[in-house]
Amino acid sequence: MAKSAGISMVVKAFMLRIRALRVPVIITFVMAVFGVFGVGQVRAERLVIDFEGLSAMTFIAGNPIPPEARLSDAFLLTHGVRFSSGSPYVAVVDLGIGHATSGTNGIGGSTPAGVLTYDRQFPIVVSFFDPSDPSTPAVTDFVSVRGDLLGSGLLVTLNAFDIAGHLIASFTTTDDGGETLSVSAPGIHSVQFLGTNDTAGVALDDLTFNRVTPAPCTLNVEASSPDGTLNLAFEVGTREPATWNAWLTSQAEIPRLFSVPLPVIEPPIPVSLSLPFFPALGTIGVLTTLTTPDKGIICAAFTTVDTDPPTAASATLKELMEPHAGEIHDQLLQHIR
Repeated sequence: MAKSAGISMVVKAFMLRIRALRVPVIITFVMAVFGVFGVGQVRAERLVIDFEGLSAMTFIAGNPIPPEARLSDAFLLTHGVRFSSGSPYVAVVDLGIGHATSGTNGIGGSTPAGVLTYDRQFPIVVSFFDPSDPSTPAVTDFVSVRGDLLGSGLLVTLNAFDIAGHLIASFTTTDDGGETLSVSAPGIHSVQFLGTNDTAGVALDDLTFNRVTPAPCTLNVEASSPDGTLNLAFEVGTREPATWNAWLTSQAEIPRLFSVPLPVIEPPIPVSLSLPFFPALGTIGVLTTLTTPDKGIICAAFTTVDTDPPTAASATLKELMEPHAGEIHDQLLQHIR
């Protein structure tokens, strides 16, 4: 009961802030949802990758990355980690003692042409997968990295994203030499390190994270509104029974679109929903969640769609949705039975 009340309070608080439907508000909401309710991540042992024992290249930017210094999935089957940058790999670089935070090796980014770079336009990306089944996305609740010991005085950032690609945590600090950047949030599927530039480059060392677990669910939503029809395309999957909820949002309104119980759905399935004769209400939002009684929100997704400028005769969302609740429920059950 407490969890259900908390979810309702978060949704109501969200609507008080979403009148203009600005991107920062959306990001704040998504981060708040996952920060408060989590995704059932069980805290496990902390792992460290220090990049020692790997073949390395010079740390000077602009040099081609030789095949032996390319790091992509060498830790995929042991740690569930995949590295990428402008190319589908990063560079292992020989920093030397007194430059690396531990040992001698670190990593730098790559350009699409396979050249070593520290420029933030080619961020270093670390993604997590189930080591026992690398095709299955995984999540953790803590990630940190350290910058090399030669500080540049410029700002560096570590962003964390969930499986749907939503920003759920971010940390920015000054590259003062040996700094630690860390993010904590349930449901981290990938992190993105935004460095500086090739002149004042920052190599990374000592990637640290809590052991990953398979993602508990998948939930995505896309929306379009051609010719007065609201089309919603969902992707939904869950490893445990859950309740699937969705709301439409417009200014101060947030009427429920549906709430249906789901069995285990694995792999995820596409679910489409069409609402014909949808009125022009301007920009509206579509908020959807998967919840369980003991964990609260385990997945969430949000998108917006332009339904053309509203008119004085436009109905409210509540007036529009209430007569069609049963029809919407029946449409959904056809997909998930």
